[in-house]
Amino acid sequence: GQKVLFEKNTIIYSEGSINFNGSDNEPILLQGTKFNAIVQSGKVFKAKNVIISNLNPPKFENRILYSGINIINSDADFYNVIFKNIISEDAVNLINSKSTFKNVNFVNISSDAIDVDFGKFTFNKISCQNVLNDCLDVSGASVSGKYLLGNNVKDKVLSAGENANIKIVNFVSEDSNVGVAAKDFSTVSISNGLIKNNNIAGASFIKKQEWGPAKLYIKNVKFENNSKKFLLGKTSELKVNNNFFSTRK
Repeated sequence: GQKVLFEKNTIIYSEGSINFNGSDNEPILLQGTKFNAIVQSGKVFKAKNVIISNLNPPKFENRILYSGINIINSDADFYNVIFKNIISEDAVNLINSKSTFKNVNFVNISSDAIDVDFGKFTFNKISCQNVLNDCLDVSGASVSGKYLLGNNVKDKVLSAGENANIKIVNFVSEDSNVGVAAKDFSTVSISNGLIKNNNIAGASFIKKQEWGPAKLYIKNVKFENNSKKFLLGKTSELKVNNNFFSTRK
């Protein structure tokens, strides 16, 4: 039931461990105003039954960070957490960390909801609603999860690049731009779910020429009313419900 209210240009910066431990009936509220953020550098960060709102990138003289919550070289655990009204490049950025999300919801996010840069990320139920860029953006990380749900995501519900390795069971993308995109040596496997009312259901391609072809594997997923089903770039691979497509010569 505690409230942490940030004044303008204030942050929480920690090189020790932090544990926000709310209850089901009395969650903790972390509410920002302007230029407010949390930076966890090393050790452990835990958030249970927490509502996080109005955070945005911190101001450092000699360091650039882009997110409301920045987890760097740490172990992180988010359980029953709501992010809402976040104005930053990412609501949360997980950098070279080992992180676990369970029942984490993102509502009204101005850019990416989750940005995972390297490290390991596992989850059980992530929901994104009204996100102006990507729901889950992964670069160079290993990701394993269940239940990724995106509704009204303006770019990609799942975006993978730079040798990311991703496996997700139960994937839903509705009323969004792109369901899933695999890029730049990444390998993405999703099974069970629904991709409905998207501009593009799935894509596999090279975005950055210094990288190579991507692989996208989709199994037991229903497709409904998508403007375009798939985009397949040169030398990349796509397998959909046991149908294999490749532009490799």
